[in-house]
Amino acid sequence: ITTLTRGALAVAWVVTDGNVITYSAPTNGYAQELEPAANQQQASYTKTIATAGATGSVDITLSASDDWATQHFALKKEGTFAFIQKATSNTATPSAGTIAVTPASVGAGALIVVVVCHEGAATTITVSDGTSSLTAGTKITHSNNDMHIQPFYLLIANGGAVTYTATFA
Repeated sequence: ITTLTRGALAVAWVVTDGNVITYSAPTNGYAQELEPAANQQQASYTKTIATAGATGSVDITLSASDDWATQHFALKKEGTFAFIQKATSNTATPSAGTIAVTPASVGAGALIVVVVCHEGAATTITVSDGTSSLTAGTKITHSNNDMHIQPFYLLIANGGAVTYTATFA
């Protein structure tokens, strides 16, 4: 990924569809790993890009060979980024076609990034905080057509106790 704006936040997300995987050794200054301990089929890393035109590539080591997909994107808003918190939700069968995550109190105006990954047939996904809909990024589908990953973001979050809900249609 090559960013056009100094100070952009680059996010790398990797997901597998099988065994419990350990991710390690992200390169090029990526950090802030989010790897759910209960079901280690996904991990994400972030990095602030220092200069416009900088390349934000990253290599990530997987502990076992498996089908995998990645999503790598950059976001920019006014001011500078400061990593605040991370939260995760994972379920094999979303109830009523939804899955939700409630992080600790969210600061008004914060940048929110939600990445949704799922297996099975491709479906339309929307994400909302109950007041605002998050903007959808490009969905990536594995070559086996059975694993999908899509980022969503909200540049100016609603503050307080907020639940982000992904709906599968």
